[in-house]
Amino acid sequence: MKLKRIILVVVTALVVSAMWLGTASSRQRGGGQEIYVAAAASMANALERLAKDFENSRGIRVRLVLASSGLLRKKIEAGARVDAFISASTRDMDLLESSGYVMPETRKDLLRNTLVCVVEASSGLRIVKPADLLKDEVRRIAIGDPSHVPAGIYAKQALMHLGLWERLRGKFVPCIDARACVGQVKAGGVAVAIVYGSDVMSGDTIEVAFDFPPPTHAGIVYPVCILADAPHAENARAFLDFLTSTHAAAVFAEQGFESIRKEVK
Repeated sequence: MKLKRIILVVVTALVVSAMWLGTASSRQRGGGQEIYVAAAASMANALERLAKDFENSRGIRVRLVLASSGLLRKKIEAGARVDAFISASTRDMDLLESSGYVMPETRKDLLRNTLVCVVEASSGLRIVKPADLLKDEVRRIAIGDPSHVPAGIYAKQALMHLGLWERLRGKFVPCIDARACVGQVKAGGVAVAIVYGSDVMSGDTIEVAFDFPPPTHAGIVYPVCILADAPHAENARAFLDFLTSTHAAAVFAEQGFESIRKEVK
């Protein structure tokens, strides 16, 4: 398990580095207004759509770097130049803010999400509560790697709260993000996965077996900010304002997120 985790983290870091090199190359070529946004992979479907809408309305291209919030935070700490950060974890945002990477007064809580256990709809597997994960027929459980994936951290919190973490440890298959967990279920590599409620909205062959209520884990909140050294701070501010619009709230809702209404305009 430990070797697999090391390999997973290294491969993921290389992928994220390649994505950042791509945005850096584009920045050097120039050619129009652009902003660079590092965002949690679980937001991919919604953000890709909203980025296009923003570009069409404002003429500013949004380049997305999507990965686990923990890896994105580490890249920002290592000097990666991006304009905005959208995290699936308040912890990763807190760490950046305490180290001076966040532009003052730009941090907002944008969205909420839920934590659920999913199965392949056609599998015939009957599990309705967390204790059912102990059943022999549940041989492998995909979770986000809790060393850097917020979805995995929330999963660990919930299972520890329920007294199941140690009893299930041998079944876990760590993944680079929650979407990869869904992919494992769809491919038949695992019986179940613990992911975000929004991940179910992006697939039509999986279904929710049960959910983990908030008392079992920390609230799943997505904070956003502009980075202190953002090259295009004003354009980034315009994009974050766009993400709190009623149009954006509707798009997020379609993808299973809950907008934090006090911020929506």
